[in-house]
Amino acid sequence: MFKQEIKLIFRGLKRQIVTSSINIIGLAIGFTFVILAGVYAFSELSFDHFHKNREAIYRVEFNTPDREVCSSSGNTSSWIKNNIPEVKYATRILKDEIMGITRNVVYKETRFIIENPLIVDNDFFKMFSFQLLSGEINSFQRDKYSVALTESLSQKIFGNENPIGKAIEYKGEMFTVSAVMEEVPQNSSIRFDILLPAENLPSYVSMNWGNNNVQTFIQSDEHVSRALLEQKIQNGIIAELNSLGYPEQIRSRIYHLNPLDNIYYSSSANDQVCEHGNRKTTLMLISLVSIVLLIALLNYANTILSGASESIKRIGIRTVNGSSRANNIRFLVYQAIMPSIIAVTIAFLVSQPVKHILGNLLNVNMPDLKFTYFLVALLVAMLTGTLVGLFPAIKFTSYKITSSLKNSNDSGRKVNRLGNVFTIAQFAASIALIISVFTIYKQLNFVFAESNNNLTDEAIIYMPIANRSAQTAPTIKMIEEALKQLPEIEYVSTSLHIPGDEHYSDRGIQLVKNGEKEAIVANNNMVGIDYPEIMNFKMVEGRSFDPNIKSDYQSYIVNEAFISTYDIQDISSISLNDSPIIGVMKDFHYNSLHDRIKPLAIRYEEFYQSRIVVKLASSNTSLIETVNKITKATDEIDKTAVTDVLFLDQHIAKLYDKEIQVSNILLVLALFSIFISGMGLFSMSMLISKIRTKEIGIRKVNGAKVSEILSMLNKDFLKWVTIAFVIATPIAYYAMRKWLENFAYKTNLSWWIFALAGVLALGIALLTVSWQSWRAATRNPVEALRYE
Repeated sequence: MFKQEIKLIFRGLKRQIVTSSINIIGLAIGFTFVILAGVYAFSELSFDHFHKNREAIYRVEFNTPDREVCSSSGNTSSWIKNNIPEVKYATRILKDEIMGITRNVVYKETRFIIENPLIVDNDFFKMFSFQLLSGEINSFQRDKYSVALTESLSQKIFGNENPIGKAIEYKGEMFTVSAVMEEVPQNSSIRFDILLPAENLPSYVSMNWGNNNVQTFIQSDEHVSRALLEQKIQNGIIAELNSLGYPEQIRSRIYHLNPLDNIYYSSSANDQVCEHGNRKTTLMLISLVSIVLLIALLNYANTILSGASESIKRIGIRTVNGSSRANNIRFLVYQAIMPSIIAVTIAFLVSQPVKHILGNLLNVNMPDLKFTYFLVALLVAMLTGTLVGLFPAIKFTSYKITSSLKNSNDSGRKVNRLGNVFTIAQFAASIALIISVFTIYKQLNFVFAESNNNLTDEAIIYMPIANRSAQTAPTIKMIEEALKQLPEIEYVSTSLHIPGDEHYSDRGIQLVKNGEKEAIVANNNMVGIDYPEIMNFKMVEGRSFDPNIKSDYQSYIVNEAFISTYDIQDISSISLNDSPIIGVMKDFHYNSLHDRIKPLAIRYEEFYQSRIVVKLASSNTSLIETVNKITKATDEIDKTAVTDVLFLDQHIAKLYDKEIQVSNILLVLALFSIFISGMGLFSMSMLISKIRTKEIGIRKVNGAKVSEILSMLNKDFLKWVTIAFVIATPIAYYAMRKWLENFAYKTNLSWWIFALAGVLALGIALLTVSWQSWRAATRNPVEALRYE
């Protein structure tokens, strides 16, 4: 019997090929997004779960009254390991990178850029589950000049050669490759491509409790509570600080432990070692994709309900032929499940190529698809198909045989009232997505305009300096002078930071105000003489740096936020680190617009910079040609001095990668939700026109005009879209207002966004149903009256 019912179901799908195709395509789109989003969300929510000891691993952090700090001093790990018996292992981790300076290795005179060089202690390999591929760790632990590479970096440098024992140059010194590690898993918050022993820690990593340059990770014994560890570490370290006579500012720290499981979704402020995600973004993605699937399911259910008249009549015929109500319900549920199964199969096959396209579009790493994911998706499809089909099945089989066979249209119209609710829900969700897309793009345009507001129209180029040191400083100076000779360049300077850097140096500064010394923490930058001209700083008090005034060297200019934060009335009576403040510049957005503009102190300094910064002059030379000239000028002096030639506006745009990602996700989902809703309307208009064929014929015989028939058929659809707009508007307004709260500086929620979304939805609905309505309205009334 089951086999016979499956045959009947496939015959029904073939007989109503247009409606069936619309249902399957809509469901396939919904399931494709669900599969991809589900796999991505599973990967995001399982970050660092591959570490065997993850439940016992913590990062040592501390809070002060004004900030959270994820780094610690160089002696924190050894003190904890020696004084807290419950701690089994401890390691320091430092990203071997100074304020944006790019590291690289040299092998056979070829330079390779290193993205994530980490310096670690020996316990690192005992704590974390990063797998060794070849070589040995013992050599790495014994020899300061040993390194471990990832498989991809090893392949990039050595090709098919055996890397073990090979020598590479790093920071001007020779290191031996002692180990090759398996590739770091995608769902690891700690990422590296080269590991160096702790003996290579730079000189600025001191054993002073006041200097926090490294991250400290510990692993506790099993079954030791986190609260107990935190209490012991807090009490022990504070007692140590008291005994050593540290100032109150340091003794007031509150130490705590951040579990490894929690690091990926914790605050990313000043975290140079670990990658971070946004739990809100992940959950929002799951929610939005669920909305698209819901739209597809509502569309499917609506199609079933729209065909209620024919379904009720067929059930009546089956009942006359001896079929029980239970058999009829089972048949209708099978009939609902089958398109879901077909759709999820298509979705899984399509997901493999689509995931690469979506990954590139959304700038995310999409995990590989496994067959188990298909089985889970198939189970979900069967459950959703059952839920969608069960209510109509129970309702359709509840009518008496006489009612089913004689008044099926009336019965169908009663059932289809629920379908109207589904249509409204579909379009309400689609309109809300459209409003969200418009709002996010409006905010992105606002932040890009504000971020570049201080800059001139001429392009600004920057070049990261490779391995900046006292030895390479003369070479950088030669490159600066060579670039100044190019007519396409107006200004050349250097800087430690540039607008768009996520983190600025915030080391302590000594502020002398009215003869009183105060230790403050403020963002600071070190720049060359022409940097203010390149960035078009607008001075509101005092002046900028002057190359003709020797005393300007190591002097400061500060922003308005600095002046207001520290209540400075007269800059001539103020000094920073024993150097004068010579000017105050108008506030500008050097960080993300998510945050208020913070105090910034810029010092004129010839050393310690990490970039060469260039402002182009207005000329007829193309940007490509200008970049080629710059590259040629730098290569003639030293091919390895700078690592790349990049544009400042693109660097600033990276601050909003997450917002761009969200906007792209919303755009894709909005387009497909509208597409699915439109297909549903088309299917409904086709079924409704079929149901009302005789009515249309009678109206035309009695003199009804084509326009009147069109109005009759379309008015319900327009009414549904209007109701959907009224429902969607307050929901979208609330959601977007909450999203905009993430920004300290934001655009307004304009009325035209909501109006445009409503007009678009209305226009799409009219275009979708009008063609089918026109066909029905212009049909020969004789054929219509002969129908059935």
